[in-house]
Amino acid sequence: TTCSSRPKPWPRRPHPPQSPPLLHCVLLLSATILSNTAAINLDIHIPLPTGGCVMEEALRANLLLRDASPARSSSSSSSSSSPADGNSTRPLPTIEQPSEGIDLFVQHTPHVTLFLSDFDLENENATISTGSDGNNDDDGNTHPPPLNQTKLQQFLGTISSLNFTHITSKMDCSLSYATTTTTTTPTPSSPPKYYTLSGPYAMLPIQNSLCLQTLSSRVYRALQPFLRRPVLVPSWVASLPEPERSRAIYRCREYGSPNVGEGFVPHVSVGYDPPLEGAEENIGDWRAEVMDEWNEGHAAIQGECVDRVGAIAVGKTGEGGAVLAHG
Repeated sequence: TTCSSRPKPWPRRPHPPQSPPLLHCVLLLSATILSNTAAINLDIHIPLPTGGCVMEEALRANLLLRDASPARSSSSSSSSSSPADGNSTRPLPTIEQPSEGIDLFVQHTPHVTLFLSDFDLENENATISTGSDGNNDDDGNTHPPPLNQTKLQQFLGTISSLNFTHITSKMDCSLSYATTTTTTTPTPSSPPKYYTLSGPYAMLPIQNSLCLQTLSSRVYRALQPFLRRPVLVPSWVASLPEPERSRAIYRCREYGSPNVGEGFVPHVSVGYDPPLEGAEENIGDWRAEVMDEWNEGHAAIQGECVDRVGAIAVGKTGEGGAVLAHG
């Protein structure tokens, strides 16, 4: 079902591209997402169904965070020459940008991650291409080694052979947000909480199910031969208490990610706002206030806000692990 009413209207922006049919997006990878990349961080995920309530609520949360996030000044490190004096330069103008790093309307894809890891898909013994200066190509950029097309086709074929359609047709593969409220009884003035703030991230937990757990398990087990090893353990794992930390390190080194098996916690990332380098923690109360506003609206429609898994896709990741919408 989709959201037919909202307690608070919110401004519309263009939706991300329509999700392709199940597995179709996977088969297009060799011509799109992976065409110019090497061993990289890839996210095998469920794109949120376009037009569904789960997608709408993720967009609403991201819009609220982006509109409320403090502006940061940014300017190019380069400068432009003055037409009157070829030797003088002037700085480029400063641009004010929101500190919120996730943009689910243009740059990133709203999704639920099934498996995220580094994959070894480049040609063996290949070197990074350089230009005449010995460091970069003549266009000024350093380019990674080319992909091994045999590895790439095996990688895509492995994903396509997992028969996701059979799984989703035999199981309850619904998508809905899960409450994080566990200690108090919700009241009209204090509704259940459907979001979590963790470090720089704002996330909407997804109700776990046998279907989602099965999809994740099938993916991470099948892709073990393609992992880049040794696997790097994410820095956030160090902040976990024991024995969770040791278990997460084991899953990471053994399977390529701490977020598989018993560590699989499906969610939608709607915000990523890290502190500036050298600055104090940038989280502040404003994010909690924004998400409380979102939560008030979502709690009123939670019972109606249910969609189904409609596709499996693979994407490159950008800052904060957000899946890039345009590879």
